Amino acid sequence: MLQILDQILLSGKNSVTEYLLNEKRKEGIREGKIEGEQEAKQDFIMAALQERFGESMDGNIMAQIKQIRDAQTLNDLFRTSLRAESLDEFKKTLYQRNGISFRS
Repeated sequence: MLQILDQILLSGKNSVTEYLLNEKRKEGIREGKIEGEQEAKQDFIMAALQERFGESMDGNIMAQIKQIRDAQTLNDLFRTSLRAESLDEFKKTLYQRNGISFRS
């Protein structure tokens, strides 16, 4: 089927197959960029918490942060990591966003 479409739609520069491969490549690049931005934001949050509160990072907090993919949520949590009075205050915000009850 693709060969028939190639023959019908061949423009002289790209075949349908080449076009589809190129589009998939572009999609992969976009997804990789988004994933890289998410990971960077997650890392910034954890670095800010470690710098501010000087504690080794709780594995549960790290796991919760690493699960978040939404850019706005990560931005909000970064601001919270800079403004929170304590690590417990940050945890409370984090857990509330993830629907987890917080116990200090």
